[in-house]
Amino acid sequence: MNAFIRYFRSLCLVLGILSGVACGSEINPKAQSVKHDCPKPIGYQFINGQILSMNAENSVYSRMVVENGRIVSLANDQLETVSLPCHTLVDLKGKTVIPGLIDSHVHYVRAGSVAGFDLRDAENTVSVNALLNLIQRQAATLPMDKPVTVIGGITAQQFAESRYPTLEELDAVVPHHLFYAQQGFAGPAFTNSKGRQYFTDKGVSVNEQGQIAAGKQTITAYNILKANQTQQDRVEGLQRLQR
Repeated sequence: MNAFIRYFRSLCLVLGILSGVACGSEINPKAQSVKHDCPKPIGYQFINGQILSMNAENSVYSRMVVENGRIVSLANDQLETVSLPCHTLVDLKGKTVIPGLIDSHVHYVRAGSVAGFDLRDAENTVSVNALLNLIQRQAATLPMDKPVTVIGGITAQQFAESRYPTLEELDAVVPHHLFYAQQGFAGPAFTNSKGRQYFTDKGVSVNEQGQIAAGKQTITAYNILKANQTQQDRVEGLQRLQR
């Protein structure tokens, strides 16, 4: 827990039920300050919440104390109210608190909702071989019935070869997992042999090179994958993005 506190000492808190929480700012005008002989509250105490730590164990706490914009303690107990001198008491009523991200463009909601196990790092690769290595590493961490995906964020022009991986190249690194990559929101898309067989059986048109036309065919393929996503898949997708 100490490592978690140190890690987030420079981060603001984002609260699901509180508007615009910034370190040291007004959190909630309805929060109740505990009356003590002090000029103003020195911190906040959040209770009855689900406070996500993002530590190695993904621990969830129910109570947190913040002083001068810094997390000073975390606890997981059943206390309904705790009176700390000069602290504003905020009852989260079961809502979730996550560590804030400063100047970071990360689509947390998207990562938990896109089909398959999305590879966000794919958009930073600059060669076909680098992308293939990334795909292979992702597949090695997943059961064979879980698809490896790249949903948006890539173009053929980002690669030195100015092309996407071929069907044969994909089959060499992901022979047992379905792989699916989609350019933009509506395609085109491409897949490996396992994906080609899977989508063809579902009525999607996939050519011999594993390519799926933009528009209706890509959208149908994506929706098929999306329909098979479980709640646990969504949770794990978010956790992978946080690593």
